[in-house]
Amino acid sequence: RPRFHESLAASDLFGAVALFEGEGMSVYENVLTVQEHTGKGGASAREAVEKALEFAHLSDVAGSAVRTLPAKERRFIEVARAVVGSPKVVMLDEPAAGLDDAESRELAHLIRRLADEWGMGVLLVEHDVGLVMSTCDRVVVLEFGQVIASGTPREIRDDPAVKSAYLGQDADDV
Repeated sequence: RPRFHESLAASDLFGAVALFEGEGMSVYENVLTVQEHTGKGGASAREAVEKALEFAHLSDVAGSAVRTLPAKERRFIEVARAVVGSPKVVMLDEPAAGLDDAESRELAHLIRRLADEWGMGVLLVEHDVGLVMSTCDRVVVLEFGQVIASGTPREIRDDPAVKSAYLGQDADDV
């Protein structure tokens, strides 16, 4: 996987942006728009879109209007859009927003597959601690914009500063 110190071109990065919902735009069209933006068109674009939709378990709703879908499918569309452009690094900002625990676990599995199967680096900004701990290799914890801990999920879980900041426990009592 790419490391942060490696040089990356703008085309190597993808940050999930708002979905296109106007005029009844479909799931397929949303993902295709990203693929076309990368400069890859034609039959290969359609194949890439279909592969991304299959990866994100969206093939059955590919023709559906995005605005009619529940939160889970909308989050998975964001993942499909990340995959279709084949970036080296993808940033997901609060992808679990609006999801229940079961949906969050499904999303965690998809995010993990981005790294394991697609070789993408994933920068995940998320408040769902379960999702973060089950998905990430490394975690950086911020409190009021300052780094208070960095390490593996196990190290973070046991860190006194994290317990104090997020569990309300006095670091001296932990």
